[in-house]
Formats: sequence, structure tokens, C-alpha cells
Amino acid sequence: MQEADWSPDGSALAVIRAVGGRYRIEYPIGKVLYQAERGISHLRVSPDGERVAFIDHPLAPDDNGSVMVVDRAGRSRKLTGRFASAQGLAWRRPAGDEVWFTAAEAGMNMALRAVTLDGRQRVILRIPGRLMLQDIAAGGRILAARESSRIHVAGLGRGQSQEREWSWGDASVVLDLSPDGRTVLISEQGEAGGPGYGVYLRKTDGSPAVRLGGGLGAALSPDGKWVLTVGITTAQLVLLPARAGEPRPLPRGALEHFQFATWMPDGKRVVFSANEPGRGSRIYVQDIAGGAARAASPEGADLVAHTVSPDGRWVAALDPDRKLVLYPIEGGEAGAVPGVEPGEFPLRWSSDGRSLYICRTGEMPIRVHRVEVATGRRELWKQLVPRDPVATFFAPLIHATPDGAYYAYSYNTILCELYLVDGVK
Repeated sequence: MQEADWSPDGSALAVIRAVGGRYRIEYPIGKVLYQAERGISHLRVSPDGERVAFIDHPLAPDDNGSVMVVDRAGRSRKLTGRFASAQGLAWRRPAGDEVWFTAAEAGMNMALRAVTLDGRQRVILRIPGRLMLQDIAAGGRILAARESSRIHVAGLGRGQSQEREWSWGDASVVLDLSPDGRTVLISEQGEAGGPGYGVYLRKTDGSPAVRLGGGLGAALSPDGKWVLTVGITTAQLVLLPARAGEPRPLPRGALEHFQFATWMPDGKRVVFSANEPGRGSRIYVQDIAGGAARAASPEGADLVAHTVSPDGRWVAALDPDRKLVLYPIEGGEAGAVPGVEPGEFPLRWSSDGRSLYICRTGEMPIRVHRVEVATGRRELWKQLVPRDPVATFFAPLIHATPDGAYYAYSYNTILCELYLVDGVK
């Protein structure tokens, strides 16, 4: 169970639960009203107890999303289009005629907005910085937080003896590190990235970043000539040239909600997570020369970062129960990885294919272990501690070169102030 909210009379709970790799809203507990392939957040029961409002995040863990509502009969409606960042939601009380929420059309600086049940929207309040709605009292007073947030990129590159900062804009997320430790792939997801984000390459020597195009960066090709990206607005995989050239969209077929993606070692195929409409997420393999994608896992499985083995036989991923397993890319039985604890994520394989680098989300400092896939023997590879004491980590956004000599990671710094606000209408 991930989130919950009481009905007005306190007799029932609405909850968000992850089951079999999908997310669903139950109200009351046990009665499924809505299911999604990715993320759901900020559910709130209406003042009359007849509806549940929530935010649907089709690219979770990214927080872009749309405000939706579902009634007790399971009839759902999308009230807004997709915002670049959407967090915080509450019903206007006591009327219940509007859903108030905080969201940003681009970047991360959210404003307080309202939407009626027939989809009419208005902006209520903007402030400098990021505003997040917490709750609305019956008299109209709101509880809101003002956040100052930045996402950073740091790490150790070739020829360096200590960590350096490689951030470019206000929300720089690292998606890959070249095998020689000289180049980082950055997805700029804040104000500097613009609508649909921006994809950048930056040398680890600190030279200026180079913008390649829009979208969410995923991985550098083995030969360094292409960058695999996920188009935020087009909802498909796109190859961006690392130098001169034209973008190459890959056929999407009936798939939607593309997530983590990476390259096969041969550089001729890509591996990614997506789903068919109304189905759970699966891992797919697709030839970049053309043709349809082929499923390589059962429903509910999710790829995480760069987890295709060096020989191209296995992909380390999370199964429907969020456990780390190895799926054979060419078909066959999946295998468990001994020595891996619940809540740990795979980051990448070692260069010899015998071990996986893994970490756990929510730790500070974060400890990355190297685990032998055959025996489960584990050893601490690196303990990462950002210089800023208020930092929080984005796992699994930690990338290392195959030999483990160089690495890059993203972390977030957030300063938050809580306010009671009167007179907002």
C-alpha cells in the first residue's frame, strides 16, 4: 500500500496499491476502481464520498502527469492534459465542485490551479519557486509548501582524483556515462530544459554541454555515435545523433508508456520497458533497422538502467513483485539473483558479466555493492556522499564505467517552508 485517504465519514479508506506490476485505486479497500501501468499519486476522496481524485503519472518515476477522477462505479475521466510536473491535490471544501492541484506546464516551478469536473481550468496562485498544495480546510484556508529544489550531477571522470560537479541547468539528471569516463549524458528536466525536456552531452573535463534535442535521454550507443531517447511529447523511442545528422524515430506500433531504455551490446538493437494499452509493462527488444518490438518478459516486468549483460543473453530487471531477476533475452526461464535484498535495484553489469552493481533507494549515504550473480557473494564497491548535507539520492540514477573506475550520479537538494494561506479563491 502506497497512499491512503479516508472517506468523509471515516468509514472507509481509499488506497493506492501496487499489484503484479500495475498500480490500482481501491475504494473501499478490496474494490478496484482504477488501474494504471505506471504511477498514481495524491489520491483524495471528494467531500460527498462519491469520487476519488488523483494524479496519473504515465512516465513514473517522473512526476509529469494529469489530474483524473474516478467514481464509485469505476467510471474514470481525465480532467486535465499532461503537465511537466504535477504533485499535490485536494478537493475544494465544502463544495467539492473543484479539484485544486499544483502543477507546472514546463520545468518544476508549480503553480496552484483548479479544475472543475467538466474540465474547466484556472490558475489560482503563482509564486517565485515551486509551490506544492498539501490540503484545504473547510473554511478555504490552504496548507502549502514552498520548495527550492535543484537536481545535480556529480561524479569522478577520467584523469580526476576527486569528484566534480557536472550539472548544467536547474534539474540535470544523469542517464549515462561513456565507457571511457569522459562524457556524461544529461537529461535537463527543469526550466532550462523547456517543454519536453532536453538531452545534452557534456565532457567530464567541465567543458560546456551540447544540446542534442528534446526528450528524455536514455543511453549512449556502444560506438558513441547515437543517443537513445524517449520522446516525452511523441511517446516513442528516438535516436539522436551525437554529432551531425538527423533524428531517427523508431516504430512504436501499439506500445505506449516507454520507460527505461538501453542498447544491446551489438549496437543494432535496443531494450526497453513499455506496455500495450490496458496491459502491464513488459521488457521489449527492437532492431533499430526496423521491424516490430518483441516481448522478452512477462507482464509486470520493468527494465532498470543499463542492465543487459555484456554477452547480450540476459537482462536484469524487476519482476511483478519488484524482485530482481534475470530474464533471458532469447526466451526461456527467468532466474533469481542470490544475495540481493528486497528494495535493491540493479545498476549495471560488470565488464566480465559475472557481477551486478546494485544499490538501495532511500539511503544516505548510498552504498553500491557488487554482487556475483552465480554465488550471491557481495562486496561494497562505493559509498557515495554528496557534499550538500540536505541532499537526497535518485536511485537508480547512478552510472559507472564497466570496469568500475569512474562513475556519475544525480542527487536532489530541497529546502522547504510550510505556509498557511488565507483568502485564496
